[in-house]
Amino acid sequence: MVAVCDYTERLRAAVAEWMALLELPKRHAALHQDPVAQREHRAWLVSAEGEALQLIRALLGQPEAESLHWFWGGKERLVTSRRHLQWQLSDWVEKIAYPQTPLLRNELINRDHPSASANTGRKRLLAAMLSAPGEESLGIAKTPAEKSLYLSLLQESGLHRRQNGRLGFYPPDQGNDPCNVNPVWEAMTQLLGDHGERQIALPELYATLTGRPFGLKLGVLLFDALPQALGLNPADLTTAPGEVIEGFIQHEACESTLYLTLQLQWSGSRARKCPPFPL
Repeated sequence: MVAVCDYTERLRAAVAEWMALLELPKRHAALHQDPVAQREHRAWLVSAEGEALQLIRALLGQPEAESLHWFWGGKERLVTSRRHLQWQLSDWVEKIAYPQTPLLRNELINRDHPSASANTGRKRLLAAMLSAPGEESLGIAKTPAEKSLYLSLLQESGLHRRQNGRLGFYPPDQGNDPCNVNPVWEAMTQLLGDHGERQIALPELYATLTGRPFGLKLGVLLFDALPQALGLNPADLTTAPGEVIEGFIQHEACESTLYLTLQLQWSGSRARKCPPFPL
């Protein structure tokens, strides 16, 4: 997104002064030896930064001003108000930038750096996914943090459901995909290959799913990858040496870190080793 401002003299001068003051200590080493000059420089820098930011905020506070021309997606956009700008940006992100992003409504985990309590719930939910896939709510009783994660990420998306009388993890139903999970599922299937030609490490999978057009947050990535692994035939999968759960998943849980290694393949050939990926 680019905003072109017709009236820039004052803004240019303010930003230039701010940038020059930031560079001043790098160009004049003597400044570090003079406490009085240092105090004056800091005061000047704070004043210049405040003026520049105030001018920038004034422009952003009135995006409909005639002096501003907005461009994104390769086109100039007409902006009539701040609310209109926010609506247009949201619409462009949803339909153009990240049209295949799953709709996972959980503020605890739908972020790149979840809180400590959210991470605890995530680890417990991952353990439940591995140990109790055939139980209602994965065997989670009452309402701990992991229960809300289960409801919004796995139950609402339909990844954990009853099918043909059996409760477990299944591919999203293309005719009933309320959370738009199917595009991510199809991308993972393409990465793995339909005929066993691909062997991938988890970081490679993560790199694909965090980019466009999916834009998944790091906090929820594993909850999209793990159900697919759990839904595969264990006889077609191999793991690195170590503690093996469900025949093909190695995990190690401790107070601060959960390491999970997934080595996925559709053929019976020997899987390539990949190091555990820290979550």
